[in-house]
Amino acid sequence: MMAALLGLPAARAALSSKNPLHHQFNAKLLNPNEKQISIAGNTKLGITENLELGTQALFLLADVPNIALKHRMFDLGSIKTAFTSHTFIANLDDLSLIGSFHGVTSDYQLNPQASMSFGVYDLFVHLTGADNLKGEFHTITPMLAYDHILSSNWGLTGLVFLPFFGSLELVSNFADIEALFEYYKGIKSEEGYPAFFFLSATNSWDTVNFEVGGIVFTLNPGLQLYFNIFWRFE
Repeated sequence: MMAALLGLPAARAALSSKNPLHHQFNAKLLNPNEKQISIAGNTKLGITENLELGTQALFLLADVPNIALKHRMFDLGSIKTAFTSHTFIANLDDLSLIGSFHGVTSDYQLNPQASMSFGVYDLFVHLTGADNLKGEFHTITPMLAYDHILSSNWGLTGLVFLPFFGSLELVSNFADIEALFEYYKGIKSEEGYPAFFFLSATNSWDTVNFEVGGIVFTLNPGLQLYFNIFWRFE
């Protein structure tokens, strides 16, 4: 019904072993000159067989320059490995941020419809501000992902991040800020590092894809709904 309303040929489904589920945390790349335009996710372009570049459009609208990169390092048939990164720069009043989320992930093809991804990611944020405010946040987390093509029109993606290392540093001319930071850091060290869980289903028709899912972040307990529409074409 939705495909008919959009004027799309419903008989031409998009998902297959040659057109698999694709996201920032598996090792699959867009084909050269293939494009993906996304509302909530990254908009990206396949440059070569081993390189893909993109950006988060919503960040750009919020005046936050950012660039995403995925580079295939190895292709051993059923096992593929890629380096991925997403870097951003933000200026918020008297606060400036430079951040990068980068890592290496490997895909193992379980069968033509299903694959597992294993990776290690590093999140680094450097901030500066007024009154000699300087700070750094750094965490390292293993990642596990599962992608499954349920049918020619439906796909399932699950992601889990379980950080095992984290560091926070902050200095400022204001003693109150430093005291509050040390108190906050002590609380978080007792609770452990926050984990991140994501599960989504994708409905794909020709070039248009509808994705709906949920996010659980243990730092802020509760289920957050996720919805995205993206177009993938050459």
